[in-house]
Amino acid sequence: MRFALAAALLVPALLPGQPQVIQFIAQPSSVIEGEKVTLRWNVKAAATISISPDVGAHSETRGTATVFPSRTTIYVLTARDKQGRESSTSVEVQVVPSAPKATVGEMGLSRLTGRTFLLPGELPESGYGLYSYVLLGEKATASNLSLYLAVIEAVLSRMHDMDELRKRTSDLKRLNLLSIPVNKPIELNQAETITGQAALVLKNYDYATAQVLLAAIPKGLTAGPYLFSHFEPIRPERAVSQPYLLQNLSRRSPKLAQAWVSYFQDLCAKPQPWREPALKKIALSLRDYLQKLGDEMPAAAASVIWLGR
Repeated sequence: MRFALAAALLVPALLPGQPQVIQFIAQPSSVIEGEKVTLRWNVKAAATISISPDVGAHSETRGTATVFPSRTTIYVLTARDKQGRESSTSVEVQVVPSAPKATVGEMGLSRLTGRTFLLPGELPESGYGLYSYVLLGEKATASNLSLYLAVIEAVLSRMHDMDELRKRTSDLKRLNLLSIPVNKPIELNQAETITGQAALVLKNYDYATAQVLLAAIPKGLTAGPYLFSHFEPIRPERAVSQPYLLQNLSRRSPKLAQAWVSYFQDLCAKPQPWREPALKKIALSLRDYLQKLGDEMPAAAASVIWLGR
């Protein structure tokens, strides 16, 4: 099944006078079980519309409805006019099972992750408890575009803007600053869909800065996407020291992007340095989870939790 960031199916051919479904989409079209999905429709020449399952009848010919699917679901919209003539179309929402929570013993949930855009030549402000990055080593192509967009969309949808978090806490040590390199300032339009916002970020992504930052990580990283965290900002003039947290999402399925980003966020929330025995236990639980979905992941090694190859 092909992954799409915003799903919409083509409307069948209509007879003259039939109700016409202009738009029926699900945003996002892939989520972790129980997360919110917005169904959006626009119908002409209809007296009523109905959406199944879960939604029911609506008199509005243009509107939205919120659903929280627990499994992959096909939503069917049926539009009827006053003469009883009808048209229908459908859209599928892919649902990924919840990943195991990264909670181990004494490592209690504490740190909050906020996203920001990193401009060329900038270094992140000092004082944060953790520094993370979304790093793309290769430019977007037909083969990696859907994965790049899925990861960026997951970051935008799951993580608050850092400026908003700083309005609510003055303790920088409780914050994980996640930086996305871009080549110019970006203002995200909150009226735009997450899919549209992700496309804007990718269009302005700074691959040159990403390659410089990747060169400081002693792993020979060239593809991506990579999610990386360290207790200090990456400084291009020197190699990054261990311990650090790295997820290599190269060649991963886009439909698992939400699960990978969610899991990375959970790990970064831990207030204490990552400890090898605990991380091995976490890595094994996630590996088992991903194998059920047709993905795979080697166990953690040394002071690095290495998720993906």
